[in-house]
Amino acid sequence: EKLTAWVLQVTGTGAGTVAGDGSIIEAAASRFQEIKAEALAELVVKQREKMAASEQEAGEEKRRETEKARHDLNSLLEAQQVLEERQQQRQSRGKKGEVTINRQEPEAVIQPQKDKKRLQASYKPSVLVNELRIIIGQAVDPSSETQVVTSLLDQAQQQGVIETALFDAGYFNQQVIDATEERGIELLCPEGRSQGKDWHKQSGKYYPKSHFQYDPEQDHYRCPQGELLTCQSRYKGNATSPAYRLY
Repeated sequence: EKLTAWVLQVTGTGAGTVAGDGSIIEAAASRFQEIKAEALAELVVKQREKMAASEQEAGEEKRRETEKARHDLNSLLEAQQVLEERQQQRQSRGKKGEVTINRQEPEAVIQPQKDKKRLQASYKPSVLVNELRIIIGQAVDPSSETQVVTSLLDQAQQQGVIETALFDAGYFNQQVIDATEERGIELLCPEGRSQGKDWHKQSGKYYPKSHFQYDPEQDHYRCPQGELLTCQSRYKGNATSPAYRLY
């Protein structure tokens, strides 16, 4: 914080307007160490047996083998606990499928890389910068860029008052909205990923918002198939939930 404050003082800048974004970096772990729950459970059983056999034999060398076996077992148990927690989180969100973990680096998450073709154990680092692109907030999360926004804002606020925060559409969720609203920060963040009427999503199952035409006089939307979406109800909102109209 002291170093950042000194850099801001020398450059004559502050934290008035900030922008945040994240990326993805691969973990320093071999992909051949990736494993699923069933295989990991089998390894734990084998490692317990190996450690029990080492404990029964005497000698300095066997003592070192026992210590190594215990260390390896603890590493496997740690990976097993993380894997079970992630599997439970996945199920709570209604998602199916098995979770894979890298036992060399269980904190990392197996996730798509920027080329969208590979799955690799990775982390998501994020930064918050001012108008001169000086980093005034930084954080790393295993899989989420939005989870660290609160931490980024708190770090940046140590360097001055934040008036405006800019994020791309990937940050448009209630958590980010609440984090900026609670701190009195103006949030500039697009709520959709559409880029005009000629833009198409990769999936053919959905229409982007830009393909729906709104008629303000009739207060209805016309979908690309010609059907109408009419207003069914309105919610005024409260202290915890934003207002909305249901079409």
